[in-house]
Amino acid sequence: MTKKRYAYAGCRLVGLIIGVVLALAGGGIVTASLPLDQVDGGWQSIGPTGGLATDLLVDPNSTDHVYALVGFDLFGSTDGGSTWDKIDVSTDFFQAMSIAMCAADSETIYVGGNFGDGVRKSTDGGVNWVEASNGLSTQTIESLAVDPTNELLVYAATGEGVFKSIDGGAGWVAANSGLTNLEANIIRVD
Repeated sequence: MTKKRYAYAGCRLVGLIIGVVLALAGGGIVTASLPLDQVDGGWQSIGPTGGLATDLLVDPNSTDHVYALVGFDLFGSTDGGSTWDKIDVSTDFFQAMSIAMCAADSETIYVGGNFGDGVRKSTDGGVNWVEASNGLSTQTIESLAVDPTNELLVYAATGEGVFKSIDGGAGWVAANSGLTNLEANIIRVD
């Protein structure tokens, strides 16, 4: 039996639109069955709600595990989005903006923060977190990516360019050679 597949989308608060106008009251996460051209009943809200959804992550090793950043908080689901739990990333005030996962070890998760909050790293699926910001700029971490072929290579897109870690987030260096615009806001690695 083929497992049913889903698409997830993050939405803004009411009054703002994205893509094909998926805005819902309170923002949050919506889902639809795949393929999208044969949707059973269309998009439906699955929460969490209450703010701008800034990033989504589906575990490539267990698609029932979904992470969402909504209203600067990290939420996790182990049942494909039917239920959500807030995940505390830091004991300090931390505004989560971006998330990435190691493809080879989905217990390793990175969360990038807003306005100098840096990066937090978990190696146990989000139960415990450590700061992983040494050498990063004080800009917002707009996007994170982990090299799928080398789990120690992590990249961060910031307003001061791209930063690279060769040691799983322990240290970061600027990697901007050839960039003509340092306002990096998204990064992916294939």
